[in-house]
Amino acid sequence: MMIPKRGLALAIPLLGIAALAPGCATVPMDTPMQTRALVQAEREIFGDVEAQEFSKRMQVRLPAKLAVADVTQRDEEHGHRRLVQAVNGLAEDSETYEDVVSLEIPLGSTAEQLRREASGHQADLQLSILRRETVRNDTNGWGFLKLLIVPMFFVPTEENDVQLTVRAVVRDVRNGLIYTTFDDRFELRVTSSVVAEDDDVRRARDELFGQCVTRMREALGRKLAALERASR
Repeated sequence: MMIPKRGLALAIPLLGIAALAPGCATVPMDTPMQTRALVQAEREIFGDVEAQEFSKRMQVRLPAKLAVADVTQRDEEHGHRRLVQAVNGLAEDSETYEDVVSLEIPLGSTAEQLRREASGHQADLQLSILRRETVRNDTNGWGFLKLLIVPMFFVPTEENDVQLTVRAVVRDVRNGLIYTTFDDRFELRVTSSVVAEDDDVRRARDELFGQCVTRMREALGRKLAALERASR
């Protein structure tokens, strides 16, 4: 079927607009699509639909009960420890959260399943955390010594760049509305001997996530409090 020139001229810009529409942001290729969906803010409270339906009113009063889930896939080694760190760190904000509980979820869980699990704990809010932790190893100028017995224990020949990227989303358990999000990136360089390398890297990863939890607690508490005040 022939397309009139005028119609074709309109179609080409529309195709360009569609390519730039929300939801087309670049994401890490190794993150499962279903996992990314758990932390996508497709229903932010200040969107057009929510502005009409809820008049920008927060449906939860603070302090609220929070249920936390780590939705990072393929990380059985660190997943539970990170969840404990997050729960303990967020619980320190008693003005925002009256209680903080953890959600142990099966692989492939959807946002609706998370809300269902959170409602079983009678939680008001549900927080989903998606992490990406990477370690890049290198050897410094003393690297030739690591083949010797004594230097293996004492000479800092190994350099590791530890990186952490985190995205988190807070949902209303009752209606699924997303109230706020958190995105941040952290990095730390660790220099150690061959023998101490694994322990040093593990401590660095724990330290970075601890920093992340502190910053996330402050940011979410500030945003949720502001949103509640605006909804009164």
